[in-house]
Parts: sequence; C-alpha cells; structure tokens
Amino acid sequence: MISSSAKSPIACLDEARIQSLVTMDDAVELMEMVFAADAKKLIKTFPVVQDFIPPHQGSFVIKGGYIEIRDSGTKDGVTRILGLKAGSYWPCNLSAGLPNHNAAMMMFNALTGRPTAILGANTITALRTAAGGAVAARHLAPTGRVKVAMLGAGEQAHVQLEALRLVREIDEVRVWSRTLSNAERFSLEWREKGVEVRSMVDAETAVRGADIIVTTTPSRSPIVQSDWVKSGTHINAIGSDAVGKAELAPDLVLRARLIADKRAQSVTIGEMQSVLAKGLADESHISAELGEICAGLEPGRMDSDTVTIFDSSGVSFQDLIMADYLVRKAQETALVGTIEL
Repeated sequence: MISSSAKSPIACLDEARIQSLVTMDDAVELMEMVFAADAKKLIKTFPVVQDFIPPHQGSFVIKGGYIEIRDSGTKDGVTRILGLKAGSYWPCNLSAGLPNHNAAMMMFNALTGRPTAILGANTITALRTAAGGAVAARHLAPTGRVKVAMLGAGEQAHVQLEALRLVREIDEVRVWSRTLSNAERFSLEWREKGVEVRSMVDAETAVRGADIIVTTTPSRSPIVQSDWVKSGTHINAIGSDAVGKAELAPDLVLRARLIADKRAQSVTIGEMQSVLAKGLADESHISAELGEICAGLEPGRMDSDTVTIFDSSGVSFQDLIMADYLVRKAQETALVGTIEL
C-alpha cells in the first residue's frame, strides 16, 4: 500500500484560467519554436491512438509525446516535458447543446514519472491549431494584401482567422459553410470587428481567386477542387485529422508542394491518406515537415506560382509546449489550483 507521504500536489487549470493566461501571439511564437525543435530531433512523438465509439461514431483520440530542450533557467539547463492529451469528437453533441469537441491533458515529471498537472484542453487545442496554421502561412503564403477563403464557420474557423491576421495583411475574407446561417453569423461577427467578411453560398465561389484557403471542416469527401485554385495559392488544410477524413481533391494534393506537420500523421490521418489509398503517390510526395522550414533546414515559399498545402493533423508536441507554458505561468501568477493523487 502506498503511504500518504508519496502523494504530490497536481496542478489543475480549467478553461477559464487558461484563457486568461495565454494570447494568440504567445501561441504563434510557441508553435514556431516547438516545430523547429522537432526538426532538430529534440522531440519524441508517440503514435496516435484513435478509435470510433458507437452508437454515434464518436471519435476518441490520445496523443502523447516527450520534449527535451535546453533552458538556461533550469537547474541542469534542460526542460523536459512529458504528457498526453485525450480528446473526443461527438458529432451528435450540438443537437443536445453540448460542444462536439472535448479534451483534457495530463502532464508528468519526466524524471520520476509522477503526474504533475491536469488541464482542460479545448482552448489549448483551438489555439495551438490556429497558431500552427499561422506559422505555416508566415513561411508559405503569398505576401502583401491577401484574399482569404474560409471553408467552415465554426470555432476553429474563428481562431484560424484571428491567428492569420497576425502574420498577413488581409484584404477580404470569403466564408462558406454547409449551413448558410453559420457562414452569415461568422461574417456578421467579424464585420462588427471591422474585418471585411462575406458569406458565400457555395465553396467554389469562396475559393476562386483566393490567395489563402483555410479548411476547417469534418468532411470525409473532398470539398476543394484543383481547378478552383489559382497558381501561387497557399492552403491550410486543418480538418483532416482522422482516418477517413479528406477536404482536398487528390489531384490538388498531387499538384501542390505538400508540407506536413508530421509525415507519419499525414499518411495515416491527414490529406495524404486518400492519395496513398488510391495508389496515386507515395510518402515521398511530402516535400517537408513544417518544423524543417521553421528550423531553416528546408525553404519556405519558393516562388510565386507553386500551390502550397500545409497538412495540419495536430501533433502532440503542440499541446505539450502550450501546457508547459500555461502551468509555469499559472504558478508564477498564483492562478493555479491543486489536488493530490
């Protein structure tokens, strides 16, 4: 039997505290740093565990990993981050007035294996995903004033646009959703913030002429066709993060320079999975990982004509670096609760 002396305090951060501790600017710079660290072999990403739960085919996913980076502020000059995120997507929840995405994180001491923190992870997931898209756009998207097409009008579309505005000057936004009222609501909210946003009745009208396309849907069949996309466009493909999902037509993926967050995930749960399944290309079609570009090991935008795609399936190190940052900041500001296990 374990004695009570073996107990240790576990930091606890709920969504409200998390929202008060981090900005989108913080998240973008954290993502730039951690993607580069991954390319420098400072991170171990564990295999994704994912399955579908009856009766409504809810998706349950576990993503974990380990980060070891130099930090002059620690006793031995190294920061070690170990943990996991468990997340669910229950599509039937909205009809019951509940969020369809739900997630939580658990962090551990990498030297002892003891649990150190529990965090709500809906805000973390939203911010790190949007910030990753902004980092990709910073390196790959056209410069100057740009026209943006947003496909999908949910929470992730909102944060994607918020993050994108930090790295590009946006001239106009065209938004499309399968539910027109959602696109209209999205447009109204952003126009009230002073951003020129128009809702579109179909995806093609939204996409044609766009300099940047952002897809944030749960689609299981392609939404964006290659002949809609002009030369030089950059695409942040956000929604394909599970087996069977796809937002981009295979010939569009083949036409583009494809940058993955992680190669291993792009081919199993990202946009490359359908291309591979059809035998149209192999893994070598992935030109680089985003981290290799952030670290200067591969070039970013190479010319004005190439279509680029960032295939964002969501990587555990994005969650881990955010969680570590939040726990540290909460402890510095005394905005952290604790429990004992």
